[in-house]
Amino acid sequence: GGAPRALVARWALALVCGGGLGLFAGALVGAALAYPGGSWADEQAEGFTFWVNYWCDLMRTTGMNGLPNAQGARLGVAAFVGLAVAQATFWPGVVRLVDPGAGTWPWRRLVLAAGWASAAGVLLTALLPYEDYRTGHALASLAAGGAGFVAAALVVVRGWRRGRLRLPRRVTAVCLGLTAGANWVVYGRLVLAGGGQSASLPVIQKLATASLVLWMVFTLQAALLDARERDLGGADRGV
Repeated sequence: GGAPRALVARWALALVCGGGLGLFAGALVGAALAYPGGSWADEQAEGFTFWVNYWCDLMRTTGMNGLPNAQGARLGVAAFVGLAVAQATFWPGVVRLVDPGAGTWPWRRLVLAAGWASAAGVLLTALLPYEDYRTGHALASLAAGGAGFVAAALVVVRGWRRGRLRLPRRVTAVCLGLTAGANWVVYGRLVLAGGGQSASLPVIQKLATASLVLWMVFTLQAALLDARERDLGGADRGV
């Protein structure tokens, strides 16, 4: 019937989303370990410096110190493909669970449109590495960040007062809003200025990434817990 199919679809989306996040984290660590070295601050530096290098440095086929990085670049691309897959399955999984009542389609469409636009932007940042496609990479990054901010804000506003795991979702949502907004503004100013670097941007980028992943994990977990409660006949709490 409809309920078993919905249950299977729900868990399938959750598993694919979790797998995408796992690929993102694992491949990102592998890419960082493989990166030969070099950053905007010191081209001769060895290895990946967490608070100085950008994520896009990991997708360079040649490190900024001139050494080859073919394996690391493949891992870096794989990481952001994994994040794009996670986002593409996260948003449809969450909108069906945040508010399953009637009359939600305009809100759902907005979340899905913005969320999928963000996922497409993340995918393009991987397929258009900064090393070879500076303008395309920059525009894709801005699109991913801006659309993702809108989608997350729509979900947070609708589910702020309801559901499980309120405290971790609220804390990570606030962190995500602050860091993602700052990342978008600082990076956008650099793009409009025609390039350049910022000592704060790599730091903000890492904080925004961590906030995004944690918020996605807590939000999806809360949605699944509340959906399970509804399946067992409990109250419709929402996320």
